[in-house]
Amino acid sequence: MLDTLDLTGPWACLIEPLQGALEAAKRIGPVGYSAARRSYPVMSDGTAVLSVSGVLTKRDSWFSPASYSQLRSELGQMKTDNRVARVLVHVDSGGGQTMGLFDLVSDLQAAGKPTWAYIEDVGASAAFAIACACDRIYANRSAVIGSIGTFAVLQDSSKAAKNLGIKVHVIRAGAHKGVGVPGAEITSEHLEDMQRIVNQLNEQFLDVVMRGRRMSSGRVETIATGQVWIGEEAARLGLIDGVRSLDSVFREFSAVGSPAGQTGIRAEATPYDPGPLTETDQAELFEAAMRLNETKGMSRFAAAAKAQRKYPEWHEAYTRRHNPATV
Repeated sequence: MLDTLDLTGPWACLIEPLQGALEAAKRIGPVGYSAARRSYPVMSDGTAVLSVSGVLTKRDSWFSPASYSQLRSELGQMKTDNRVARVLVHVDSGGGQTMGLFDLVSDLQAAGKPTWAYIEDVGASAAFAIACACDRIYANRSAVIGSIGTFAVLQDSSKAAKNLGIKVHVIRAGAHKGVGVPGAEITSEHLEDMQRIVNQLNEQFLDVVMRGRRMSSGRVETIATGQVWIGEEAARLGLIDGVRSLDSVFREFSAVGSPAGQTGIRAEATPYDPGPLTETDQAELFEAAMRLNETKGMSRFAAAAKAQRKYPEWHEAYTRRHNPATV
């Protein structure tokens, strides 16, 4: 069953989310999924939201709410969308495949519009690399951040095949062709070559962190251990710019960059007092939260229920706006 899924190549991902996706595959099989283009939320102030969630893969797959190709397509639309003045990259992911990752990173680095990242709960491995391509990174207090590293898996099932009385012959032209064929032996030379590939991809990961977080190569190497850090500790290490609430980030980011309708302007925010959120602001944020949940595969009802639990004040404003008679 699992060989119907494209899980080849090195990964930059927390193990737990990947295992969860694979266990789901074992239970329900390779069911169909909708590859319809997602619509991205655009706030009235010109802030568009790019949602990075779930296990990240290069192409659309039924267990991945956001593929690199889909995210690149959405970002490309945002670059030319006159409604969009800035892009907030909303991250809730433990990472994914390395294939396609660095193309998305390059697109974000050349977005031509201000880009901030907000990590809500998880921003690890490949997802953290994506956040590092943005101008700033903020996170909620309990967010799991980091896991800088790359891995690949080669299973040597040759002894298991031998115990079953099976001898696997790989007819190859090239010493490393056919590495990983089930039942064939994995040699030390094969392992060394895979390590070479993992190291080269990891160097690209480290370069993204070094450039994005303005760290020296030596500093990055000290934290590139595959470990994760929580909220404030990640901020102290320089992995993020601070621990903030999502609504405060929305408010400050709304003052960054060009007015809606103008493109190609990249700017930094200056400190200011954003003041309290208006009821319209809260209603729009609740709508954006619902749409973000829908991009993760939730039904409209489930998306609204989760947003209501997390942002009850925004829900009240949304309800009053859409049902004026409600008190």
